[in-house]
Amino acid sequence: SLLQSIAKFYDPLGLFAPVLVLGKIMFQDTWFCGIQWYEILPPDIGIEIQQMEYRTVIIKGCKNFQVDRSFEFIKHRIPHIL
Repeated sequence: SLLQSIAKFYDPLGLFAPVLVLGKIMFQDTWFCGIQWYEILPPDIGIEIQQMEYRTVIIKGCKNFQVDRSFEFIKHRIPHIL
C-alpha cells in the first residue's frame, strides 16, 4: 500500500514534490532494509505512512488546481541580420 499511495499522484510541475518525495524516500528505506513486497511493514514505518497519508489528503483537496500559462502574441517582428 506504500507504493500505491505514492504512485497515485500525477505531478508534472513538481508542485507537491516536497510531500511526495518523503513517500519515495520511505519506499527506498524499505527496499534497503530488505523488506519483501508482501511483508508487514515495521510499526515506525507504518506511523510515517499514516503521517504521509494525512499530507496527501491536503493534496487531494487541490484536485482542481490549475496553473495558468502565459501566452502572448508578438505584434512586431524585427529581422535579425547577421
